[in-house]
Parts: sequence; C-alpha cells; structure tokens
Amino acid sequence: SPTPPAQGVALPSGSPIATATTGVAHGHAGAWRVSVSSGAYVASITWNGTNYYHAFDIATAGSIPTVKRYGAVGDGITDDTSAINAALADTAEGFILFPPGTYLCSADLTISGRSGLTLEGEGATIKWSGTGTATSPRALDVTGTCRDITIKNLRFLGDGTAANYHGGVKAGAGSIENLKIQGCHFDTFAWAVRFVRSSGNWFNFRVVDCHFETS
Repeated sequence: SPTPPAQGVALPSGSPIATATTGVAHGHAGAWRVSVSSGAYVASITWNGTNYYHAFDIATAGSIPTVKRYGAVGDGITDDTSAINAALADTAEGFILFPPGTYLCSADLTISGRSGLTLEGEGATIKWSGTGTATSPRALDVTGTCRDITIKNLRFLGDGTAANYHGGVKAGAGSIENLKIQGCHFDTFAWAVRFVRSSGNWFNFRVVDCHFETS
C-alpha cells in the first residue's frame, strides 16, 4: 500500500487477513498482527528490496501451499523431484512456497501450461543430482502455454561436477508471456538462465536482482 497503516493501528475494513489486526506483540518488532482461527496463510513482506517471510499452518483445517504439502522433505538427502513436480502441476494453487531446506532433485522440474503461478523460496535451495546432457541439463523448465510466472528467492546449486550439466531456469518451447526471475542465486555448472525459443510467442522476460557465481 502507498500509505500503510501505522504500527498498532487497525487495517482498513475488508482487509483479507483478519478482523483483529491491531496489537504490539505480533510480527517483527510488533509491527503487524493477524488472527486466524483455522486454515493457513503466508505473510510475505518486501521492504527496500529485502524480502521477509512468516509462514503459518494451523493444523485444525487446511494446509499452506508449500512443496512440503505435496511430500517434499528438504533434507538434502531425500529425492524431492516427484513431490515438487506434483506441486507445480496442481492447478488449484497459484502460489507455492519452498520453506527453508535443501531440496534434492534427480530430474528436471517442470512448469507446463500454467498461468498466474509464483514460486517463492524462504531460505530454500534446489540441489541437482544425477546427470543431464549438454543440450538438456538439469533445470527448472518452463514450457507450453504459460503466462505470468514468477520465480523468486530460490537458490539453484549444482553438485560440483561440470560434466553433469546442472543448470538453473530454462524457458523452452511454447507460448510464454511474462516470465520473471527475481532474487535467485545460481551456483551452477552448465548455465544459470537459458531462453531457447523453438516455437510459439514469447513476451516480457525479466531477470531481476539475481546473483550468479561459478565454482
């Protein structure tokens, strides 16, 4: 909001987060408060270019849309490929959070035919295992007819072997509009971001505030 409420002041009527939104004992430095009796929610706050997160899951009902909801473990040992791909394929969710952890993936992750999807990391690393090829490295692959896809604050990590062809984010065949990669960290050994158009219409690709390094 261009005029956010002051600390301890109720949010405007109709706020989607709660009716009781005042108080000084909740949130960072008591700056905000939400009251939810059941279900789940995420608070994501951007301030001067830095992202802060608080994720909650109240067990009495519902489940927050995180990759762990689909069975991902994030311990750096368990292969989380199938669980993450199940999350990416679930058309019922427009927002998927990666909680803190290292998500080991032995095959490509795929976003296909989705619109209005945001992937957001919270201290999360996607670590590749196995072997790709020079033409098809391990990657988070955006393909098909996709629109308004955002990938934020995730770290992509290779295993240290250049010959294994571990990549980052790839946009492939299809009609892809409004793809944004923001605040991601790439420590890979083939390439970090790769756009390879072979068919379809492409519009508005953005890479913003990302960090790239080689080992």
